[in-house]
Amino acid sequence: MAALSIGPFHAALTSKGACAWLGDGMNPVQWPAGWTIVFAPTPRLLDDHGTVVAREGERVGVQGGGIETTAALDAGRCGSSGHPWVFMAEGSVGAYPSPRGR
Repeated sequence: MAALSIGPFHAALTSKGACAWLGDGMNPVQWPAGWTIVFAPTPRLLDDHGTVVAREGERVGVQGGGIETTAALDAGRCGSSGHPWVFMAEGSVGAYPSPRGR
């Protein structure tokens, strides 16, 4: 089942590696193969061609869906979300400007 996740892009470098998510909580996102996070000068998400697709705080959306996995809990890069699932991003990331008045 496909879903759309929308929120501000955030990233942090933890003791277990890079963590990037959308929204207020550090809920795990599995980005497509070959995508990377860079932190200098500010956090950015790059696709498999090295193109910047999201910058820290930018409101973006990505299609995908939730998958159950123990890997989400084992990896722990984003901390313990308390959920045995991750959002698996598929395809491109697009800009989603904030609605007026927010």
